[in-house]
Amino acid sequence: MLQLKSFTSNFNSLKTWRALVVFSLLFLIISKPYNQKNGFKVIEWDVTLYYTYLPALFIHQDLKFEKEWTSKLASHQLGFGRDDEGNRYLKMTSGMAMMYAPFFALAHGLTTVFSPELATGYSQPYRVALSFGSWLYIMFGLWVLRKVLLRFYSDATVGWTLAIVLLGTNLFHYTVWRGAMSHGYSFTLASLLAYFVFRYKDNPKFRYAIAMGLISGLLVLIRPVNVLMPLFLGVYLLIDFLRTHRKIYGLHIVLILLFGFIAILPQLLIWHYQTGNWIVYSYSEEGFFFTDPQILNGLFSYRKGWLLYSPLILLSILGLGYLFQKDKSLTMTLGMMTVSVVYVTYSWWCWWYGGSFGSRPMIDYYALLAIPLAAFVEKVLNMELKKRRAALIVIAAFISISVFQNYQYQRGIIHYDSMSQETYWKVFMKSYHPKGFDESLDPPDYAKALKGE
Repeated sequence: MLQLKSFTSNFNSLKTWRALVVFSLLFLIISKPYNQKNGFKVIEWDVTLYYTYLPALFIHQDLKFEKEWTSKLASHQLGFGRDDEGNRYLKMTSGMAMMYAPFFALAHGLTTVFSPELATGYSQPYRVALSFGSWLYIMFGLWVLRKVLLRFYSDATVGWTLAIVLLGTNLFHYTVWRGAMSHGYSFTLASLLAYFVFRYKDNPKFRYAIAMGLISGLLVLIRPVNVLMPLFLGVYLLIDFLRTHRKIYGLHIVLILLFGFIAILPQLLIWHYQTGNWIVYSYSEEGFFFTDPQILNGLFSYRKGWLLYSPLILLSILGLGYLFQKDKSLTMTLGMMTVSVVYVTYSWWCWWYGGSFGSRPMIDYYALLAIPLAAFVEKVLNMELKKRRAALIVIAAFISISVFQNYQYQRGIIHYDSMSQETYWKVFMKSYHPKGFDESLDPPDYAKALKGE
């Protein structure tokens, strides 16, 4: 048996990435989220709202949603907003539809040729395409994140960090069972944005500015609050260029803004076509309560606490202190970003974000939080053997618990929105529903939350 010292010193990030690819793919194949009979499963709830632009445009030629095909979708799957003139529009913006498009096109092309009766946009071939397509996106995001982290850290550090990010958090659930949700896609785009930010920092070029603009626009189009990522990374670049007395290229800033706008433009055109207005607030009465953020609930509650259901992400916050020694500007920027993200995220009226494993909106930022997380891991790997062994055993134990809890949630053992302290400890590390499970649940009151009560 290899000694732990040898194991950690020879830990290879590329082999780790490959192992994560195989491990997550096996879980995806075994669980078959695309093969469920009771509902759309992959294309359901939020995903239906992200996705329906594609069948509406390419199958039904009905982007105004005026034809009967929409009535065949269950009401909970496809809710429309309406303006004062009665014009319909989807609640979600079209960024995810753009990301789905290659796999939708593949599924639709093959289905039209071989099984035209299934070419509805919602049948199993489309669910399979979205499941495996989403998995590919996220694996690519991990690959890019590996490139970013190798800029700062050793191969062993990066390997451990990738394992923690995927298996030690709720990202695993949103890779295997609910990969078509937006969060894994935002994670991948954030990895790409960080990659090009650092490339631009090293060598300011037009192509890097264009890439940053397009990626930033897509991030915002997927989830508007994702604007915090390009905003703070832009601040980081500005601080770094000012600190090092380097030339700031005004034309590059124009390119970033221009291509960010180009990425967002399709949504503006869609809204204008549907309603006559260029901008539509599609979330209706839903909004933020900035004077009453539920930060403690969002971080620690048994219902959805971010740090309760993904405790290893706390290492990212602790790692900011170690990152400071490498890059002070980046540390301050990521610290401010984290504080801002937590405040904005948990100011949303539904701070638990409906049915989800843990606090799903925070997944969007894991690629950036992986940078200070790796700083903490590097500190651990540089400890003396006994301390390193103990720390890695603890980390491995929490990764194992996380994988099991991801599995519990998929099985419904961890409830999608009604967990309580009693329920949490009743089901802890159990593979079944214990006696008194239903009675211990604490269902949220959505109506009161919508009013800020």
